[in-house]
Amino acid sequence: MKYLRKIGFMFIAVIFVAVVALGTCIIFSVKNVNVSYLNYGGAEGDNSSAEETIANVKESIAKNCRGSLITFVDEETVRSCVGEEYVMESFEKIYPCTINVKIRERVETYAVLSGDKYNIYDSDGVFLRSDYDGYLNSVDSAPNVLLEGTDGDEDIAELAKLGEIFVNNFSALRSAVDRIVLDRAQSSFEEDVFIFHLRCGLTVEVQGKDSVAEKLSRAAREFSSLTGEQKLSGTIYCYVNGEGDVRATYKRNK
Repeated sequence: MKYLRKIGFMFIAVIFVAVVALGTCIIFSVKNVNVSYLNYGGAEGDNSSAEETIANVKESIAKNCRGSLITFVDEETVRSCVGEEYVMESFEKIYPCTINVKIRERVETYAVLSGDKYNIYDSDGVFLRSDYDGYLNSVDSAPNVLLEGTDGDEDIAELAKLGEIFVNNFSALRSAVDRIVLDRAQSSFEEDVFIFHLRCGLTVEVQGKDSVAEKLSRAAREFSSLTGEQKLSGTIYCYVNGEGDVRATYKRNK
C-alpha cells in the first residue's frame, strides 16, 4: 500500500507539474503583435499604403513568433521578419504575451557615382538601388546628397552617420547639403577631413573623427551668426586646438 501511495503521489505531482508547465506556456506564449510605422513618402491623407505595410509586417512576425514563449523571442528574429525594406526602430516585449515593434521606411538620401551609374543609399548608408539617369530622389525628384572620396560601404556608413549629426545641428540635410567629401589623410601625421559643401555656397570642414558632434554644433552656431552675404561663400573650419578646445572659425574666400 505504501508503494501504491508513493506511486499515486508521484503521478499526481507529475500531472501537476505538466499542468503548470502547460499553463505557463499558454500564458507566456506570443499572442499579440503590434506594429507602428513611420512613413515619409506616402501622400497626405492616404493611409492605404501604410496600413498594407503594417499588415504585412505584422503577419510576418506573427507567422514566425506566435505561439513561441515570449522569453525566447529575440530582437534579431523579429528584425529578420521586418525585412530589408524597413528599419526596425524599436522592439519591446510586454509580458505576458505581446510584442510591440516600431518600424520606419528607408529614406533615400545619398548617391555615389560608380562608373556610369549612381548607387543610391538610405539615410543609414544602406544600398537601395542603382540609377543610370542621375541621382534625383525617387520620391520628390530633388537631388540626393552626393558622397565623394569613399572607398566601400564602411566609408559610406561613416559619412551617413556624419550626415545624421549634421541634421541634428542644422535641422536639414538634402535641402542644405550638395555633397559630402571625405578627404583622406595622406600620412599618419594628418587627420581625415570631412567637407560639407552647402547649397548656399559655404563649406564646412570638419578635421578629424573625434568630437564630431561638438564640432558640428559649434559650426551651426557659427553659421547662424553669419550675414546672408557671408553664407554665400567661405568656409567654416571645425577643429580641436592645441589646448584641446573645440573651435569653429569662419574664413572668407580670398
